[in-house]
Formats: sequence, C-alpha cells, structure tokens
Amino acid sequence: MLAYYESWQDRDLQLIDHIGINDEEIIKHLRTEILQDRTSQLMSVGIKNFPNEDGYLMLWELSISEEESGKRIIPIFVNENFLLRPMAGKRIMDVFLDGTSGMTVSSTPNITETEYQQLEKLSMDFAYDTFVELKEKQIQLNQESCNKYMYALKLREAAGYIGIENIRRSRLAKLAREKASIEAKYKKGSQIYPDFRLMILVRLEA
Repeated sequence: MLAYYESWQDRDLQLIDHIGINDEEIIKHLRTEILQDRTSQLMSVGIKNFPNEDGYLMLWELSISEEESGKRIIPIFVNENFLLRPMAGKRIMDVFLDGTSGMTVSSTPNITETEYQQLEKLSMDFAYDTFVELKEKQIQLNQESCNKYMYALKLREAAGYIGIENIRRSRLAKLAREKASIEAKYKKGSQIYPDFRLMILVRLEA
C-alpha cells in the first residue's frame, strides 16, 4: 500500500523494504478512511471461470456509531442495466478474497454523477435492513448497560444513607453526579447518526 502511494507521489521507494507495520507512515495510512475517488478512472476486473455479468461491485460502510460494533461493510453488485443482484455482492467478494481466484485487471473511464446517484439509491435501499438491525442492537445494548449501572447505583444509594451525616451527604452527592453522568451517556447512546459511504467501486467485466 505504501509503495503504491509513494510511487503515485513520485517519491523514492528505496527504504520500503525496511519499514515495519508499526512505522509512523504505515499507521497513518491504516487509519485513513477509505473513500472512492469519484474523479479518477475505475478499476476494471474480469474473474476467470466465474459466471458473472457486466456491472459494478461496491463496498459500502454503514455506521451508526464510532464503535466497531456499530459498523458494517456491505458488498453490493448492480449490473450494467442498474438492476441490483441481492446475492451476487457477497459471492463476488468471496471470490475477491480467495487467493486462488484468477483475475484480469485494467482500468476504465469513471461513471457520471447521475450514475453514482443511481448506484447510491439502490445500495441504500438494499442496506436498510442492516441499518435497522444495527439500530435495534445499539438501542438494546445501550438500555442493558444503563440498567446495569442504575441497579448498582441504587444499591450504593441504599448503603449511602447509613453513617455520619456529613459523610452521608458527601456520598449521596457523589452518587447523584454519577447518576447524571449515566443518564447523559444513555441519552447520547440513544441518538442514532447513520453514515453511508462508498469505500470502493469496481467495474466487473463478464
């Protein structure tokens, strides 16, 4: 990855072999969000000995939170007539990840903004069920976490009424602050901010 990037920037590649996974440059690239370049040429791929039709393979990242549990990578295939093939995306992605697959790779002109919008609309409709699943899961986990902390807080509140007056007041005030913090965290966790971004678009040749 770094070699490709440095070559694109017309930089010296002599030290590439001496760079490890913990190198600052490597870490920077690994943390970079992947987004499809909507101006450059597309990668065009043909898969040998695989029944397929002309079209577009996309990887979309759907996220509803910053946590990894709130994110999904969704492979989607749409043919050249802009018909979505629900099962094809995962099948093609499995072929891409199979080291024994035979492929031909070239480049092809990019698509128009109107075509991008068509692909996005089809993909969003397809990803809706996944969004609902992620949303319900987050709401459930958020509620369970809140219930657990609130239960523990009630037990501590009951114990807080025992003891010397000034110490008791201090304990109860501290517990009140903790309760407010838990309620604020619960409220934040209940808010859903979905994000749907195109990571990769590949032209597939039959």
